[in-house]
Amino acid sequence: MTQALRIAIIGGTLWGNRGAQAMLETTIGEMRQHLPQAEFGVFSYYPEKDRALLSDPTIRIFDARPLTMAAKLFPLALLYRILSFVGIRLPLPESLAFLRDCQVLCDIGGITFNDERLKYLPFNVLSILPAMLLGTPVAKLSQATGPFENPINRMVSKFLLSRCCLVVARGAITASHLKKLGINPAHTMVAADIAMLYKPDYALTTENVQQVEALLNKLTTRRQVIAVSPSVLVYKKRYEEYLHLLLDLIESAAADGREFVIFPNASRASSSKTHNNDLIALRALRRLAQQRLPQTLLSSIHWVDYDINYGSIQRIICACDLLITSRFHAMIAGLTCTTPTLVIGWSHKYQECLAGFEMESTAFDYSADTQQILQAVPAMLSHLAEFRAQLTERLPENQRSSASQFDRLKEIITWKN
Repeated sequence: MTQALRIAIIGGTLWGNRGAQAMLETTIGEMRQHLPQAEFGVFSYYPEKDRALLSDPTIRIFDARPLTMAAKLFPLALLYRILSFVGIRLPLPESLAFLRDCQVLCDIGGITFNDERLKYLPFNVLSILPAMLLGTPVAKLSQATGPFENPINRMVSKFLLSRCCLVVARGAITASHLKKLGINPAHTMVAADIAMLYKPDYALTTENVQQVEALLNKLTTRRQVIAVSPSVLVYKKRYEEYLHLLLDLIESAAADGREFVIFPNASRASSSKTHNNDLIALRALRRLAQQRLPQTLLSSIHWVDYDINYGSIQRIICACDLLITSRFHAMIAGLTCTTPTLVIGWSHKYQECLAGFEMESTAFDYSADTQQILQAVPAMLSHLAEFRAQLTERLPENQRSSASQFDRLKEIITWKN
């Protein structure tokens, strides 16, 4: 009897961070093209919400909340490994049994094992260690990792990453970090972000699509439209300073009757928590805008104050002439839509991705000089056609780069099967 071909995925969700949603949906969509008979199990840190949103009954959602991983998945996987040495096969719960029987676990965390994000190191470890204990190969698909200067992060990363069957660097900077760490180059490769290959057909949810459709119908005029995607992460670091900067950027571009669409790239409308919830920053920005901006400018701003999926995010950005964002996968949507994109972000993940389009000059650290950022908007608006042409020219190469990791993954799965 032929063993079922099973693929587990961790690090992505349907609810919350829509960049994680894009990577999850694209991974499933691409692997279905390569291996249409594959069964998928998603280990989610929002399992109940994801089950409620999922429109595909053939995909299983398993609980991978931090407490569940620490108190259940890891200890049971460890006990299974220990007992296997004496010939005892421990019965496992459904989630771990699925993971044990998989050909591969795909870790699609956007940024992992990073010195600046040490509080997430336990989660990074627990995301892949149970699979290793169960004997399931782990492939870390395109993501940013490192730097590894912190001794704890360096030791843990060296131990775990060297045991992965594949580690895909999202760009040259991550690749250099992995080389410095001493990871076997035979098990590493460089590939562009997974979501470079996102297609509307890959969508697994339909959140508020009618509201988005109504919004897009309002944008059918040929006045220029600028999209703004604020980040709750940067908001928590800079608060009103960040909000004032965004309003300054809007005011600097408000001439000639331009319109603006402000939307969340991570949204949990039913939650008051800030994690993976840009609606918190968006609502704070709206309150400040109502206090500060003239009514004529306020009337030109469309506020997307509700949950939207990644497909809707991409549709909004594709309808705009310029994108201003502090979110990585909003930037990816801008690049794939060939919409000129100004980034106000953090970490090397933005720079190494934009390098593939020779667009590094359009990215600024959120702590950069305000005047320097403000000057970038009129400069980009005066050269939109040139920026769009450059993005159009470089996009196919980046999409081929992204696709290469799925070719490699198919080889691994076929060999394992």
